[in-house]
Amino acid sequence: MLAFNQSGCIDHPPLLFLHGILGAKEDWEQVISLLENAFHCIAIDLPGHGISPFSLPLEETVAEVLDHLQIQKCGLIGYSLGGRLALNLKRANTKRFPRPVLISTNPGIAVHEKKQRKQTDQDWAEKLDTLSIKDFLALWYAQPVFRSLHQRPDLLIQIIERRSQVRKEEVSYFLSHFSVADQQIYYPDDALFLCGKEDLKYADLYRTLPLPVESAEIEGAGHVLHLENPEACAFKIRSWFIT
Repeated sequence: MLAFNQSGCIDHPPLLFLHGILGAKEDWEQVISLLENAFHCIAIDLPGHGISPFSLPLEETVAEVLDHLQIQKCGLIGYSLGGRLALNLKRANTKRFPRPVLISTNPGIAVHEKKQRKQTDQDWAEKLDTLSIKDFLALWYAQPVFRSLHQRPDLLIQIIERRSQVRKEEVSYFLSHFSVADQQIYYPDDALFLCGKEDLKYADLYRTLPLPVESAEIEGAGHVLHLENPEACAFKIRSWFIT
């Protein structure tokens, strides 16, 4: 079974947190500390990340944790790759996962973009296979989508230190076999798409989401908004699930 942490009272509404590529369940600690008084928070290490063993299929391994905890209905919060995994879980069992929060999550790309994106993800996987983790992370966080992190060097250093412990072979598999090029475009009409205002790529994307899909932007944050502004991120999550 996947490794997971629990916080808050088990009698409170459950929320499941899914981290992004290279991440771990500890990425959610600051956000969860602001929510655990009102929710039963579960953060997992995705397969091949943190201390979780690698296992497939991804969706079943995640659902197994909820089955183990005897949770039949659960709020989902997913970041980036974790958000795309949340979309798959939502599509497979809509009633079990009402009102997901999708943070910096790509809901799918047009057909004409798929070939190039697939190649890009494969190129990143090859870089991870061949470069040192230090050199790979330097290239990874030089991507324009992480621009705001470079204005906060202390946080960037902290993130890179966390990521330096990843299991390269298993994360490489994720990069090459869980590409956004392989997913169908999906906008759940009860979802909240959340992005940092400084993440220009996703801010522009979310402004074009079809109604009635909702989106929101968080000030003072970019792509990694749950680490850049955990207080505002937690506030949005709390407001979304407490109506």
